[in-house]
Amino acid sequence: MPKTSASTYFNPVWVDYSSTSTLTGWTSTSVKSIQYMIIGKLMIFKFNIVGVTSTGVNTATLTMPFASSSFADLNTPIKTITATTTAVGNALVSAGSSTVNLYPTAANGNWQSGAGSVKTAYGTLMVTLS
Repeated sequence: MPKTSASTYFNPVWVDYSSTSTLTGWTSTSVKSIQYMIIGKLMIFKFNIVGVTSTGVNTATLTMPFASSSFADLNTPIKTITATTTAVGNALVSAGSSTVNLYPTAANGNWQSGAGSVKTAYGTLMVTLS
């Protein structure tokens, strides 16, 4: 059985966090795959989310099981698709937070917010834990 504590020193097992993570910005998802692994004080956190955007909502977030270190914000390039536009987006985790803010562009722009717009975000974050 994999350990799921942030104090775990070596846990080279992927833990499924898909049903526990809280998503905002999607009314429904056709793909929601979220996993993490902890090695020492490093959490490898990967996600793949495909779904329909909430009407009038141009933001997207998901939660991680543990907060990041309070040392500095984490900005990581991710792959995003909005309707038919594929881009390099950004995943921003503020220092000391467990919320991942997802942006469709590297400049932290807004997602399309029309009813029924499909948005996709996937990537892998290397998160230093406290």
